[in-house]
Amino acid sequence: MSVKTNYCHLESVNNEKDRSFGTSASFPSVDWISIFDLMHQITARKTEECIRVEAISVMNLILMKTKFSSEREMFGVMALFESISRLLRKEVGSRVQEQAVHLLFLLLNCPKLLVKFCIRDEDNMEDGEVDRAQKDTSTFQGVFSGILEGLAECVICAGNGIQEMKLRRRAVIILAFIASSGKSGFEFFLSSRTPQGVNFLELVIRALAMETETETSGLAETQDICKERHLFMREVLILLNRLASNPIYATAVLGALTSSKATLGLTIDVMKRMSRKGRFYDGLKEPQESELVDLAHSFITRILSFLGECLLKG
Repeated sequence: MSVKTNYCHLESVNNEKDRSFGTSASFPSVDWISIFDLMHQITARKTEECIRVEAISVMNLILMKTKFSSEREMFGVMALFESISRLLRKEVGSRVQEQAVHLLFLLLNCPKLLVKFCIRDEDNMEDGEVDRAQKDTSTFQGVFSGILEGLAECVICAGNGIQEMKLRRRAVIILAFIASSGKSGFEFFLSSRTPQGVNFLELVIRALAMETETETSGLAETQDICKERHLFMREVLILLNRLASNPIYATAVLGALTSSKATLGLTIDVMKRMSRKGRFYDGLKEPQESELVDLAHSFITRILSFLGECLLKG
C-alpha cells in the first residue's frame, strides 16, 4: 500500500468516525501533525523519487486540511524549510521539485510564515523577532539562499516535457503570489538574487524567452505540451503586467528591466514575437491566442512609454 493510499485510508477512517461518533473522546481525531512529521522524515531518509513524491503529496494534503491563518504556522518549522531548500534542487527530479514548490506555496499562504520568509530588514521586526533573527542568522541565511536557488532552478529547469512545463508554471505562480503580497513580498521578488547575480524579474523574462524559442523551433509536440507552455506564458505575462501597472511598484519594475541593455533587448524581442498573431500560436484557440497577444502588447507598450518618459525627463 502506497504512502498516499495509507493517508487516504486514515482520512476516510477519521471522517467516518466524525460522521458516526462526532467528537467522542473514545474516537479521537487523527494526529495530523505526527503524520506530517513522519512524512517529512521519509523525505529526508529516502532518496527514491516516487517515495518522496508520495510523502510530500501527503504533507500537502494535510496542509490543505488546515486553516491557513491560524493552524498552518505550527507546521512551518526551520527544519521543514531546510528540507524544502534541498527538495527544490534539480538533482531530486522535477516531480519532487513540483511537489516541494506546492508545499512551499501552502506554507507561505500562512500570513505569519510569509512575513518571516520575506522580511530581512530588522527595522521591520519586533524586538523579540530581532533577537531570534540574530541568533539564527547564519542558519536562516543558508536556508533562505537554498530556497532562492531552488526556486530559480525550477523557473529555468531544463527539458521541454509536460512535467518540466508544470514545474516552471508552479514556480512562477509562487513568485507571483509573493510579489503581490505587499511591500516585503515585492522587495523579495525584485531584490533577491541567485548566486549568479540574477533577480527573479530577469529570470522569468529569460524563462519566457526560452519558451518562445522552443515555440518557434518547428519541433513536433503534443497538444498537451503546447497547452502547458501557453499556460506558463500566460502566468508570466499576467505577473509582468500586474507589476508594471501597479502605481507603487511600476517604476521600480520597469526601471529594473530597462537598466540593462541586454535584459531590455531580450524583453522587447520576446514581447514583439508574442504580440503578433500567426504561426507562433499554432494549435491555440482564438480567445487564448488573443489573450496572450493582448498581454504581450500591453506589456511592451508600458515599457516603451516608460522609456519615452525617461527620455523626456533626461
